[in-house]
Amino acid sequence: MKDSTIESWRLGFAPSGWRNLSEALVKEDFKESDLEKVGLIKRGEKGSNYDRFRSRIIFPLRDISGRVVGFSGRLFGEGDGTDAKYLNSPETPLFDKSAFLYGLDVAKSSIRRKDFAVLVEGQMDLLMSQQAGVENTVALSGTALTDRHLALLKRFSQRVIMAFDADSAGVRAAERGAELALSLGMEVKVAALGSKDPADLIKENPKQWMGALKAATHLIDFELGRISRMKLTPRSLGREVEKTVVPKIASIRSSIEQAHFVAKAAKLAGVSEEIIWQEVKKTPLAASLSEKNDSAESKILNPRQKLIDALFGLLFLIEESPQADVSADLARDRLKNLLGEEFETISKPLEEKRPALLLEAEILYTNERLAEHFDEIFRRLGRDLVSERLHQASSALKRAEAVGDKEAAASALNESKKLSAELSKL
Repeated sequence: MKDSTIESWRLGFAPSGWRNLSEALVKEDFKESDLEKVGLIKRGEKGSNYDRFRSRIIFPLRDISGRVVGFSGRLFGEGDGTDAKYLNSPETPLFDKSAFLYGLDVAKSSIRRKDFAVLVEGQMDLLMSQQAGVENTVALSGTALTDRHLALLKRFSQRVIMAFDADSAGVRAAERGAELALSLGMEVKVAALGSKDPADLIKENPKQWMGALKAATHLIDFELGRISRMKLTPRSLGREVEKTVVPKIASIRSSIEQAHFVAKAAKLAGVSEEIIWQEVKKTPLAASLSEKNDSAESKILNPRQKLIDALFGLLFLIEESPQADVSADLARDRLKNLLGEEFETISKPLEEKRPALLLEAEILYTNERLAEHFDEIFRRLGRDLVSERLHQASSALKRAEAVGDKEAAASALNESKKLSAELSKL
C-alpha cells in the first residue's frame, strides 16, 4: 500500500502482549467497564481483562459520518495456529455489523455521483480498490450481506456491482446477497475476476480490475453464461437452470425484466417459456413477494421520491446551518423553479417530516460542502423530471404528426428542442 493510503485510512498496529492497550487507556482515566462495552478488551475466565487485539494490523471502522465505531485486526505473523486471520469488534452500542459498510463514509458521494456501488468482501479489497481510483467501493466487515446493508446502499444508488472473492465461499456469498438485492428492486451486476481476489488482481494489474468492473454483467446473464460453458447434457443443463437461475428470476420485482430473463433461460435450457414461468411461480420467494407486493410497494420509496427527500433534507440543513456555503434563499428558489406548480404540494408533507429529513442530512452530508451536495442531487432530480417531460413532448409530437395537426406538431417540436437543451445543461 501507498503511504498516503495508510495515512488517510488511519491504519495501525496492535503489538503482541496481553494488556498493552488496556493499561495505557486506564492511565488515561478510561474505565475498564467502558473498554469492555465497546469491545476493546475482553474478560478472561478468571475475571481479569486482556486486550482483544494483539499482534494485528488494525483497520479503524468508521460510520457514515467518519466516526470510529470499531476495529478490524489482521493477524501479523503466524500466530499459534488457532487465531483467526481477521478479528472484528463484537456487536456493541456503537457497532452493528449487519448495518455497517466499511468505507461508506468515503465512498458515499462517489456512489451517488456515478449512480452505482462496487461491493467487495474485505478491508484489503476495499483499500486496494480505492487506491486504484475506484472511489465508489465499499466492503462488508466480517458478516454476510443483509437487507440492512442494502437499504443503506439504496440511499445513494439502486445499482451495485458485486466483486466477491473467487473461492467457492465467495461465490456462494455473492449469489445469496445478489438474490436479496434483486428482491429489493436493485440492479445487480457481477464482476468476473477469474481465479483471483480483488486485492490480488489490483496488486498485479489495476487495469484488469477496471476492465472487470466495466465488463460486469447482470447477475442472471452471468449465471447463464457460466452454465453455458459447463458442457452439460441437455437434462443436466435444464436442472442447473432450474436450480441456479430460476430462483434469481423469481427474486426480480419487475415483471418486464422477469419476462426478459425467462426467455433467455428457456432458450438455454431448450424448453418453452411457459415451463420456466411455472417454475418461477412455484418458488417460495415468488409466492412471498406476490403476497406482500401491495404493502411492500407502498412502503418502498420510488427513486424520484428519494431524490426529492434528499434535496429537501439538504435544504433544511442549509437553513439550519449558519456556516453553510450556499444561500438558503437561493437553494429554495432553485427548488421552486425546478418543481414549478408542484412545489407547494410536494413541500407541505415534507415540512411535516422536517426533523427526520434534517437528521438524515446531518448524518450524510458535511457542512462545508453543502453547495456541492445540493447541486449534485439537484442535477439528478432535474434530469429525471426533464427526461419525463421530454418523453411526453415526443409522444405529443408523434400523435400530432399521425393526425396531421401541423400547429400542434410545431408546438411539440419546439417544446422538445427546449427540453433537450435544458437536459443537456443538467
